[in-house]
Amino acid sequence: MSDRDDFTEDEAYVFSSEDNAIVSATKQLLWKTARSEVITAKELEVVARLLQVFEALPFVIADLALQLQVTGPRREFGSHEIYHWWNIEVENRNLCVTSHGHFYRPETGGDTFTSMIWRAFPGLATEHSDYMDTLSIVDDAQPFDLEVQDIDFAKEGYSLTVFENGEELNTVKVQCPLFAFI
Repeated sequence: MSDRDDFTEDEAYVFSSEDNAIVSATKQLLWKTARSEVITAKELEVVARLLQVFEALPFVIADLALQLQVTGPRREFGSHEIYHWWNIEVENRNLCVTSHGHFYRPETGGDTFTSMIWRAFPGLATEHSDYMDTLSIVDDAQPFDLEVQDIDFAKEGYSLTVFENGEELNTVKVQCPLFAFI
């Protein structure tokens, strides 16, 4: 008998096959982030804890307050520019994964858009809102899993913002003089 066989309803999330696909893409995004060269050691600690939460699903492992935002590069499509960002958040035992972007055309201005929102709460059915059918003006709009597949941290223009307990991690990069320890 597994130690997970006796969990209670409030210790597990209730997922459908659609939820499993979102969880899988989220884990892929977290692994890509962890392996990227844009991440610092302190940020990696938070990403590792987020990954631990998503690897344990559908089980609840802890009350945490962690958030990762990955912002993609600005890309031009004719006369307009688009960029995307993705959020993964654990607030207490609630999970939220979102996909957003910004569209800008000099003649008309810019506006943000949301592609997808997914929320999970222990013991309850998830909430999932997909807005793909409203994004006809967004040239590169894709479902979340395909967006994640296309993320390539080896390309310029990606950035990370990491929060722990509501505070943004301000990582300080220390440069040691070559002969500082002689």
